[in-house]
Formats: sequence, C-alpha cells, structure tokens
Amino acid sequence: MQMTKRNLCNEIIEGFESLKKSRLIKTTLPGFEKELKTKPTLSSKTVKVIRNQWNFSKQEFDDHQE
Repeated sequence: MQMTKRNLCNEIIEGFESLKKSRLIKTTLPGFEKELKTKPTLSSKTVKVIRNQWNFSKQEFDDHQE
C-alpha cells in the first residue's frame, strides 16, 4: 500500500481560511429579541458601603464600573 504525500502547508492554510469564514459569519436566532435592562441606580451611601467591603479606592471602583 503506497501512501500519498500530504501538503501540510495547504492544509494549514485551508484551516485558517475556514476559521476566518466561521468568525465572519455572525449567526443570530431568528425572531429573538432581548430586553435591555437599565443600570440600577445606587445611592452614595450604598456605593461607599460597597467600596469599603471590597476595599477599593474611588478610582479603583470607578474603573470597575463598566
């Protein structure tokens, strides 16, 4: 039984092209709607309590808001 030669470079290129195609195609579910929730509002006292529990400075807390 004789083995055929494989071209590994071509196989790798084909694999990357397949990955590229699959990443470009963005599939969504038809008829699916997502309700956007609003951000909860927090009082300054609540924010201060949370910051103290986590031991965050004001700057660190603001950096983690998003």
